[in-house]
Amino acid sequence: EALAKAFSAKYPKIRVISQRPDMTAKEKAEFLEEFKKDDESYLIAFCVMGGIYSEGIDLAGDSLIGAVIVGIGMPALSYEREAIAAYFEDRYEAGREFAYVYPGMNRVFQAAGRVIRRESDRGVIVLIDDRFDDPIYKKSLTKLWSGVKFIGDAKILRHEVKAFGNSLLEEVRNARLNLFLNGSDRLAMIFAKMYESEEKNGILKIPYTRQELSEISGLCVKTVNRAVKKFQDGGQIGRSGSKITINKEQYQFFKEMLKDILGDI
Repeated sequence: EALAKAFSAKYPKIRVISQRPDMTAKEKAEFLEEFKKDDESYLIAFCVMGGIYSEGIDLAGDSLIGAVIVGIGMPALSYEREAIAAYFEDRYEAGREFAYVYPGMNRVFQAAGRVIRRESDRGVIVLIDDRFDDPIYKKSLTKLWSGVKFIGDAKILRHEVKAFGNSLLEEVRNARLNLFLNGSDRLAMIFAKMYESEEKNGILKIPYTRQELSEISGLCVKTVNRAVKKFQDGGQIGRSGSKITINKEQYQFFKEMLKDILGDI
């Protein structure tokens, strides 16, 4: 609660709510409803790791777009924990891990899991504690977290979060554009985006089959085949074996084509 008050004092324009130990059932329900309000305001919630809001709640979509987790969730010292540590140290030489590290990281994973509830969900998870960089904690990270970046500078973190936000906006923009594009135009946009991110020495070799291009574009395979034939007959794409290739000149063609349809992308 003290941290929530300090945050509110520094950022008075942001709505802030905080978990309290004496909340009634009605207040607990109202706390969750704050995330579902359909407005454009920012909301920051301060909660206890391992508490009722860090596990077992479902805030899908853009109800919750990020979690900042402070600390490694380590359980407090107790006779019970020390007994567990002694047992697993004797059996596996891993007493600290089983008594403190794994239970703590489970709390971290539970809290982080509130952000991604559906396959289509997107969000930011920030872990704040130097100990996350320790090998014993790194080893505890699930393989699904293989893309974790360890950042020791607040400015770099701000840059990374901003870049991620921009990428989400680009995803939304592209999804909306797709609704207004016909088959060949939609495929042209995909080719242009692929070229920008994956070309090597001015050449893009598209690694996908027609079936995979169908799944990526949302078009049926027959429509993909028609579009590919149209581009190939017009010289807008090339071939290398069974793969489609695009050079810089062909990429520029797609850019100009899309600019005429959509404006500068």
